[in-house]
Amino acid sequence: MNAAEDIRFDDAFLVVPGGGEPDRSAAIALLNELYIAESRSFFRYLESWEPYTDASTIKLRTLCRRMMQTSFRHSDRLAKLIESLGGVTITGAYSKSSSDANYTSWVNLVPRFIATKKDMIARGDVVLKAIRNLPGGAESAPIVAELIEENRADLVVLEQWQARLAAA
Repeated sequence: MNAAEDIRFDDAFLVVPGGGEPDRSAAIALLNELYIAESRSFFRYLESWEPYTDASTIKLRTLCRRMMQTSFRHSDRLAKLIESLGGVTITGAYSKSSSDANYTSWVNLVPRFIATKKDMIARGDVVLKAIRNLPGGAESAPIVAELIEENRADLVVLEQWQARLAAA
Protein backbone atom coordinates (compact mmCIF):
# COMPACT_ATOMS: atom_id res chain seq x y z
CA MET A 1 0.00 0.00 0.00
CA ASN A 2 1.39 3.41 -0.90
CA ALA A 3 1.33 6.54 1.26
CA ALA A 4 -1.75 7.95 -0.51
CA GLU A 5 -3.79 4.89 0.46
CA ASP A 6 -2.66 5.07 4.10
CA ILE A 7 -4.60 8.21 4.99
CA ARG A 8 -6.62 8.02 8.20
CA PHE A 9 -8.90 10.54 9.84
CA ASP A 10 -9.53 11.29 13.48
CA ASP A 11 -12.99 11.94 14.97
CA ALA A 12 -13.01 15.52 13.65
CA PHE A 13 -12.07 14.28 10.14
CA LEU A 14 -8.62 15.79 10.42
CA VAL A 15 -5.91 13.88 8.60
CA VAL A 16 -3.95 11.65 10.93
CA PRO A 17 -0.40 10.85 9.77
CA GLY A 18 0.85 7.28 9.78
CA GLY A 19 2.00 7.45 13.41
CA GLY A 20 -1.62 7.73 14.56
CA GLU A 21 -1.25 11.21 16.08
CA PRO A 22 -2.26 14.39 14.29
CA ASP A 23 0.63 16.80 13.78
CA ARG A 24 0.54 20.54 14.37
CA SER A 25 -1.05 21.14 10.98
CA ALA A 26 -4.51 20.42 12.41
CA ALA A 27 -4.03 23.04 15.15
CA ILE A 28 -2.63 25.47 12.58
CA ALA A 29 -5.64 24.95 10.29
CA LEU A 30 -8.09 25.60 13.14
CA LEU A 31 -6.21 28.71 14.25
CA ASN A 32 -6.09 29.93 10.64
CA GLU A 33 -9.89 29.69 10.44
CA LEU A 34 -10.15 31.88 13.54
CA TYR A 35 -7.53 34.25 12.14
CA ILE A 36 -9.43 34.65 8.86
CA ALA A 37 -12.70 35.33 10.69
CA GLU A 38 -11.03 37.93 12.90
CA SER A 39 -9.32 39.59 9.95
CA ARG A 40 -12.71 39.87 8.20
CA SER A 41 -14.45 41.28 11.25
CA PHE A 42 -17.15 43.87 10.67
CA PHE A 43 -15.26 46.05 13.15
CA ARG A 44 -12.44 46.43 10.63
CA TYR A 45 -14.59 48.71 8.51
CA LEU A 46 -15.04 51.18 11.33
CA GLU A 47 -11.65 52.71 10.62
CA SER A 48 -12.96 54.49 7.52
CA TRP A 49 -16.57 55.07 8.56
CA GLU A 50 -18.25 58.22 9.73
CA PRO A 51 -21.42 56.94 11.42
CA TYR A 52 -23.79 59.64 12.58
CA THR A 53 -22.60 60.46 16.11
CA ASP A 54 -24.05 62.93 18.56
CA ALA A 55 -23.46 63.68 22.23
CA SER A 56 -25.38 60.57 23.30
CA THR A 57 -23.32 58.17 21.14
CA ILE A 58 -19.83 59.65 21.31
CA LYS A 59 -18.85 57.20 24.06
CA LEU A 60 -20.21 54.31 21.98
CA ARG A 61 -18.08 55.41 19.03
CA THR A 62 -15.02 55.45 21.28
CA LEU A 63 -15.83 51.98 22.65
CA CYS A 64 -16.38 50.55 19.15
CA ARG A 65 -13.13 52.05 17.89
CA ARG A 66 -11.39 50.40 20.84
CA MET A 67 -13.04 47.11 19.83
CA MET A 68 -11.75 47.69 16.30
CA GLN A 69 -8.23 48.02 17.68
CA THR A 70 -8.81 44.85 19.72
CA SER A 71 -9.75 43.04 16.51
CA PHE A 72 -6.43 44.02 14.97
CA ARG A 73 -4.63 42.93 18.15
CA HIS A 74 -6.44 39.57 18.12
CA SER A 75 -5.40 39.00 14.52
CA ASP A 76 -1.80 39.79 15.38
CA ARG A 77 -1.82 37.39 18.34
CA LEU A 78 -3.34 34.62 16.24
CA ALA A 79 -0.81 35.21 13.45
CA LYS A 80 2.09 35.01 15.90
CA LEU A 81 0.63 31.87 17.44
CA ILE A 82 0.25 30.22 14.03
CA GLU A 83 3.82 31.14 13.12
CA SER A 84 5.12 29.84 16.46
CA LEU A 85 3.58 26.47 15.58
CA GLY A 86 5.39 26.49 12.25
CA GLY A 87 2.44 27.58 10.16
CA VAL A 88 1.80 30.40 7.75
CA THR A 89 -1.24 32.63 8.05
CA ILE A 90 -3.75 32.61 5.25
CA THR A 91 -4.47 36.13 4.15
CA GLY A 92 -7.93 37.28 5.11
CA ALA A 93 -9.70 40.07 3.30
CA TYR A 94 -12.88 41.91 3.97
CA SER A 95 -15.69 39.59 3.09
CA LYS A 96 -18.08 42.14 1.64
CA SER A 97 -18.54 45.80 0.92
CA SER A 98 -19.60 47.91 3.84
CA SER A 99 -20.41 51.11 2.04
CA ASP A 100 -24.01 50.71 3.22
CA ALA A 101 -22.79 51.13 6.80
CA ASN A 102 -21.13 54.50 6.23
CA TYR A 103 -23.08 57.53 7.42
CA THR A 104 -25.68 55.38 9.15
CA SER A 105 -26.86 55.47 12.73
CA TRP A 106 -25.46 53.54 15.65
CA VAL A 107 -28.91 52.00 16.12
CA ASN A 108 -28.33 50.17 12.82
CA LEU A 109 -24.67 49.36 13.44
CA VAL A 110 -24.82 47.94 16.96
CA PRO A 111 -26.84 44.82 15.97
CA ARG A 112 -24.24 44.06 13.27
CA PHE A 113 -21.44 44.50 15.81
CA ILE A 114 -23.29 42.19 18.21
CA ALA A 115 -23.68 39.55 15.48
CA THR A 116 -19.94 39.83 14.73
CA LYS A 117 -19.03 39.31 18.40
CA LYS A 118 -21.41 36.34 18.72
CA ASP A 119 -19.90 34.79 15.60
CA MET A 120 -16.34 35.23 16.92
CA ILE A 121 -17.32 33.70 20.27
CA ALA A 122 -19.00 30.71 18.61
CA ARG A 123 -16.03 30.14 16.28
CA GLY A 124 -13.62 30.50 19.18
CA ASP A 125 -15.54 27.96 21.27
CA VAL A 126 -15.43 25.43 18.41
CA VAL A 127 -11.69 25.96 17.92
CA LEU A 128 -11.03 25.78 21.66
CA LYS A 129 -12.85 22.44 22.02
CA ALA A 130 -11.11 20.96 18.98
CA ILE A 131 -7.62 22.25 19.69
CA ARG A 132 -7.14 21.17 23.31
CA ASN A 133 -6.00 17.64 22.50
CA LEU A 134 -3.98 18.41 19.38
CA PRO A 135 -0.22 18.84 19.28
CA GLY A 136 0.34 22.56 19.66
CA GLY A 137 -3.00 22.90 21.39
CA ALA A 138 -1.65 23.10 24.92
CA GLU A 139 0.04 26.43 24.24
CA SER A 140 -2.76 27.63 21.95
CA ALA A 141 -5.80 26.94 24.12
CA PRO A 142 -5.12 29.61 26.79
CA ILE A 143 -4.64 32.28 24.14
CA VAL A 144 -7.82 31.30 22.30
CA ALA A 145 -9.71 31.22 25.63
CA GLU A 146 -8.47 34.73 26.43
CA LEU A 147 -9.61 36.04 23.04
CA ILE A 148 -13.04 34.48 23.60
CA GLU A 149 -13.36 36.12 27.01
CA GLU A 150 -12.41 39.52 25.59
CA ASN A 151 -15.09 39.10 22.92
CA ARG A 152 -17.65 38.09 25.58
CA ALA A 153 -16.87 41.20 27.61
CA ASP A 154 -17.28 43.35 24.48
CA LEU A 155 -20.57 41.60 23.69
CA VAL A 156 -21.99 42.52 27.12
CA VAL A 157 -21.09 46.18 26.54
CA LEU A 158 -22.64 46.17 23.07
CA GLU A 159 -25.85 44.56 24.33
CA GLN A 160 -26.10 47.21 27.04
CA TRP A 161 -25.70 49.91 24.40
CA GLN A 162 -28.32 48.26 22.21
CA ALA A 163 -30.81 48.40 25.07
CA ARG A 164 -29.85 51.97 25.82
CA LEU A 165 -30.33 53.05 22.19
CA ALA A 166 -33.67 51.22 21.96
CA ALA A 167 -34.91 53.05 25.05
CA ALA A 168 -33.91 56.47 23.72
